Amino acid sequence: MPDDAERLRSAFARGELLHPVSATPSLVDLARALAMRADVPDVEVSPAALELRDAVGPAEHLLLVLVDGLGLVHLQTEARAPFLREHLVRTLLTPFPSTTAVALTSLATGAWPARHSITGWWSYIPSIGATVTALPFTRRIDDKALELLGVTAEDAFPVPSMWGACPRDVLCVQPSRIAGTTYSVYQTGGHAAAGYGPIREAFELTWRHVEQADGPTFTYLYFPQFDAAAHDRGVLSVEAQGALGAIDEGLRELVGRFAGRVRTVVTSDHGHAFVPEERRHRLRSGDALASMLRDLPSGDMRAPSFHVRPESREAFAEGFRTRFGHSFVLLTPDDVEELRLLGPDPLTEETRARLGDFVGVSLGIDVFGYVTADGNRRALQQPSHHSGLTALDMQIPLILA
Repeated sequence: MPDDAERLRSAFARGELLHPVSATPSLVDLARALAMRADVPDVEVSPAALELRDAVGPAEHLLLVLVDGLGLVHLQTEARAPFLREHLVRTLLTPFPSTTAVALTSLATGAWPARHSITGWWSYIPSIGATVTALPFTRRIDDKALELLGVTAEDAFPVPSMWGACPRDVLCVQPSRIAGTTYSVYQTGGHAAAGYGPIREAFELTWRHVEQADGPTFTYLYFPQFDAAAHDRGVLSVEAQGALGAIDEGLRELVGRFAGRVRTVVTSDHGHAFVPEERRHRLRSGDALASMLRDLPSGDMRAPSFHVRPESREAFAEGFRTRFGHSFVLLTPDDVEELRLLGPDPLTEETRARLGDFVGVSLGIDVFGYVTADGNRRALQQPSHHSGLTALDMQIPLILA
């Protein structure tokens, strides 16, 4: 039987999975292109970034809209989003793992995960020996605020946001519950954030920012509503399509109101794939494999990372492959680096430490979840997931208006 790295290579070769580093431009390239257009100094340049910079074009007022969870295929075939479909210009690939924490950190830094060290919705922080939920900035096991554990934003996010150096009038427009949080401040490099309630309020805040500006602006507008509804109800649910329809209609009105004075760029961080119950795999806290771990699994639902007790590494690898090997490969950090799964750069020491001893990679839409002693299994009850390497996960739209 071929080894796990070779199994993954074969899946790429057959087109069953998409490699994050390819001829298709990535979200990393878009981040660099926008930073160049927004006059950020010393931006790392790549050929694809220059291509996207030219596609965006010069703009005194630049608006970046991120619709969380809006994969390319959903926009093309299912979405209640005629305005977005009309202005779709090309396909991008998001970094792997294809999940919000990873993608937004690449958008903030212009760096691949191999360098910025966010390895999934959950990341292991060596300095406290624990798995954390990076964006809410809490310890996974008990939701304790990381600040209370002595963890700073610089500890959790070792690559600084490039937007801190943007000389424009920068505003981040986010839901009120996340505006001004630790990750929000990090992501914008300390620039101002404005919180909104109803979706329509987000467009009004964006309009005011441009109208009241004395010079060039960069506005970042973030919509998590479609993703939240897709997780809980499915991409085609009334709730998900209603949220997307409100975003689409609001953007159509806003762009018309701007009358050509603002370049609007819309993209996403990942897509979604429906997962039937039989393809949701569980490791329970009392399981023999779980007892071999030094901490809770990190990473994400299609890309779990495992920190294993030294004496149990061989037994864990054998046990994982026996039970989950039909749906997942199990890689070492060396394999991850050789396969360039986290980008073309070598893994930093911090990234290696966060990946732990092994990384599981889903060979399709299968997901892996850890069920705690109190039975917490909310994520595994959700019908739709992401973070994998399928086209549903990886392909995101680039929309220009």
